[in-house]
Amino acid sequence: MEYVRTFREMLITPGKVVDSFVLDEKSNYMHPFSFGLIGVIIVIALYSLVLGYRTPILAEFVSKEIDQYQQLTYWIQYADLKLSTFLLPLLMFLLLIPSLAIPGLFFFRENIEGFYYNLILSAYAVGTAVVSLLVLVPIWLVSPSTLFNSTITTYMPLVLVGIVVLRIYERYFLMEGIKSWIQILSSYTLGCILFLVLESFSISIIGYFIFAVNRFIDLWMTI
Repeated sequence: MEYVRTFREMLITPGKVVDSFVLDEKSNYMHPFSFGLIGVIIVIALYSLVLGYRTPILAEFVSKEIDQYQQLTYWIQYADLKLSTFLLPLLMFLLLIPSLAIPGLFFFRENIEGFYYNLILSAYAVGTAVVSLLVLVPIWLVSPSTLFNSTITTYMPLVLVGIVVLRIYERYFLMEGIKSWIQILSSYTLGCILFLVLESFSISIIGYFIFAVNRFIDLWMTI
């Protein structure tokens, strides 16, 4: 299977996969975004078996008697829960890839050139690392309360993904010495900071959108 072959090569010799896609007219490996999406689908499918297609919400209903600010706060918290659990693999695929590619322009400028090259490397790396999020499944299965634990839903996924991404960076760039490790750690750390900023912004926008749709429906029903 092409996915399995690409996944295996990314862990062993990532240079063959990334360079083949960027430099060769026809790569023998999966397209980086198709490869990543398959991993996302696998993880979300397994998440659904544990969490169900509905993650727990923070209240049984949103009362129309409470003020609009409370309703907005509720929907933002609801979006946060959804995107931090069931849809976490998709969120990381959409936001972490460009977040890692941007600092790569600076930290890896002596190794690879251009945003496109960094984007492809990040896409393959995150596409491989997203499978590590399956480690969260037994944690949520044994202790559902950790769904609301910011350490488990925010920082632990970045650590799990980081372990795989840093291994890929180390093998791709053939890192040697403390300076090289500082280089890749700095790049990943800055990428994570950018990801968390984009994640927070996305959660707020999506939460506000859900709130606005519900308000529109309420107003429509009163006409």
